[in-house]
Amino acid sequence: EMLTKCAVRGLQYSTSDFTLGDENHFVAGRWDLCFSDTCVADFQRWARETYGSLDKLNAEWGSRFANWSDVKPQTLEEAQKTGNLVPWVDHRLHMESVWAGIHDFSREVIKQTVPHARVGYEGSDTVATSWQADDYWQLARAMSLNNIYYRDFLSLAVRDFSTPDTLLGAGWFGGYAGNRNEPFMRWFPWRTLFKGANSFWVWCGYGNAGSVMAWDTSLYPFFKAACEEVGEIKQGPGKLLMNAERQHDGIALLWSDSSVHLATATAGFPDMDTTLGSMVMMLHDCGLEAKVLSYAEVRQGKLTNDQFKVLLLPSAQALSAAEVTAIKQFAANGGTVIADLRPGVTDEHGKPYATPALDELFGVSQAAPFAKATGNLDFAGAPETSGAGLKADNVLVDGSVKAAAGKALAHVGSAPVLVAHASGKGKALLLNLSLQGYSKLPRVEGQEFAGWNEGAGYRTFLAGVLKTAGIEPVVRVLPAAPHVEVSRFRRGGAEYIGIVQSLPFDALAYTNKTAPALQPRAVTVDFGRRAHLYDVRAGKYLGQVQSLKTKLTPGLAQLYALLPYRVEGLRVTAPAQAAAGQALTCQVALQAKGRLGDHVVRMQVFGPDGKERPWYARNLMTQGANAQGRLTLALDDAPGAWKLVARDVATGVTGSGTVKVVAK
Repeated sequence: EMLTKCAVRGLQYSTSDFTLGDENHFVAGRWDLCFSDTCVADFQRWARETYGSLDKLNAEWGSRFANWSDVKPQTLEEAQKTGNLVPWVDHRLHMESVWAGIHDFSREVIKQTVPHARVGYEGSDTVATSWQADDYWQLARAMSLNNIYYRDFLSLAVRDFSTPDTLLGAGWFGGYAGNRNEPFMRWFPWRTLFKGANSFWVWCGYGNAGSVMAWDTSLYPFFKAACEEVGEIKQGPGKLLMNAERQHDGIALLWSDSSVHLATATAGFPDMDTTLGSMVMMLHDCGLEAKVLSYAEVRQGKLTNDQFKVLLLPSAQALSAAEVTAIKQFAANGGTVIADLRPGVTDEHGKPYATPALDELFGVSQAAPFAKATGNLDFAGAPETSGAGLKADNVLVDGSVKAAAGKALAHVGSAPVLVAHASGKGKALLLNLSLQGYSKLPRVEGQEFAGWNEGAGYRTFLAGVLKTAGIEPVVRVLPAAPHVEVSRFRRGGAEYIGIVQSLPFDALAYTNKTAPALQPRAVTVDFGRRAHLYDVRAGKYLGQVQSLKTKLTPGLAQLYALLPYRVEGLRVTAPAQAAAGQALTCQVALQAKGRLGDHVVRMQVFGPDGKERPWYARNLMTQGANAQGRLTLALDDAPGAWKLVARDVATGVTGSGTVKVVAK
């Protein structure tokens, strides 16, 4: 009833987007909920649907229940006392379905009143834990609006899991202390766009210390800079990238919610959220991008060798039989499977396999329980890592692992690490060590790009491992520089490359004016292939080239278009005359040798006084070379010669036409 009332009120103001709340959390803290009568009854319903029969549940649980009413969830403490984690893991999986379910229910109720509504939440479920019931895959299926607090893995997973119609943000920005400076405000909007978002979320308007405007509603200078960047994005680059497909580098990264719970329940095991974040951060710092695949997608056959060369299994202890089969097939067909710790030791419910399901694939023997050990690694390199070594202190490993058919490239203490093994046409590599140390490296306060130099060994090692699997950055910025993110988009034969370097110091230092001024440096961008190259932001043709010498300034984004042809002209055709108050239709045609792909054209309208009428501006998506623009003139529009100016967003090529407006 409350949701319907809210939807009715919103509809009065043409509201189409509804948030169910900011910082929505299933629970605040580490609480093993819920054991209410209604939740227990729903758990029993869920168990019936999941297992199909009581015999199958008993076989999985090791129980002898005679009735479904006897099936009860357990807390982690209760499960750990018996050594049987299945009742607890199933409880967490059920709670995930409940949390996603209430969002799906709320969306459907609101859509009964506002059929085109986008419904979700924002600033919520930031950390992957067992207690928050945050299965990002199920949540993405249950909502069509989401803005996160930015985190490396979270941003990737939410973007990859969200449906195309989702209103998607890549983080809040605005009046936070570290945001109140021009460098941050020029960096953040473009990075948000490059991350695949289609909206900007600002906290907050006015009224408190976090405001972006003064009490008289005038914008603070720092936020004017953000508005300039957002304004440029809205003039076409945004639509250009939003209508293109964001590219990855052939790397699949598994999201396993069951493995999150196994990590929680395994004494001494690395924190799963830190593991996921470190892995994505390292990939980005190597100039690479992954695509997150959920457990459900792997079971559905989405792990294909034509799309992926590598599968990363971050702490993937809990894998279903269907996932195991898909992973083995991927390797047999030529893929490379890389795991850090304990892959496939239990099924998706947390029941240990008699023999860990991927031991044969990795050529190892893993024992139960997990035997935490630490030590120093001094690996000089090997052909299996393209010669890249790794030297790291206090590395966490599983001391229970024994090499079988696999070849241990190194040891930490007596534990084999970096175990390589061939499988069919492919190969597998069990690191048997945690990579989360990358995000925990010591940082020298006040140092530019603090921690970057300390992480060089990890990056070199990962790049070497992936190179052996046939994966290297498509686009390179040389000489290599800290935290330069390259985002690639494609639509047909056109490719768009976004490049932005993060700020050298903590953002708060720019607010406090203690950071030095940003300095450009000379770089060469190697795009990996020869094409007609355009600087999108400058609207400039740079030639038919593969590389470009330019300057890169931290926080200032660059956007390039690589086309298979050079756009030679743009023609605007408009009627000779139109009446005020009537519709005006014009045609736009791009000109080039050969068949054109789809483009975005920015249409602007200027009155007889030569001043733009911004309310008539449009971003038009062409179908091949052609697009049609339509606007309705106001009844009081001045008579005279009006000018229509069209600009191809990717190339900067312009054309114009004139129409005589007469009084109605």
